Amino acid sequence: MQRPLRYLLLALLAGTIVATDQATKLSIVESMRLHESIPIVPDYFSLTYIRNPGAAFGLLAGSSNAFRMVFFGVTSLFALGLL
Repeated sequence: MQRPLRYLLLALLAGTIVATDQATKLSIVESMRLHESIPIVPDYFSLTYIRNPGAAFGLLAGSSNAFRMVFFGVTSLFALGLL
């Protein structure tokens, strides 16, 4: 497969994944109440609407919004510089 076509397909796949992710989040925000849970597979898997203002696993969730924005912005720039 030619390189430009491979990158186009990769970009299309990534865009589809991001669009699907955002569409499902919008659907949940519009159709569920906060902390509402819908069983998908009873006693095994449920879809629960929660919000996580922090990073992975709630890291810095108790910090102010301004601090999180600065912290994650600086962290992102640092990671970009490393790349």
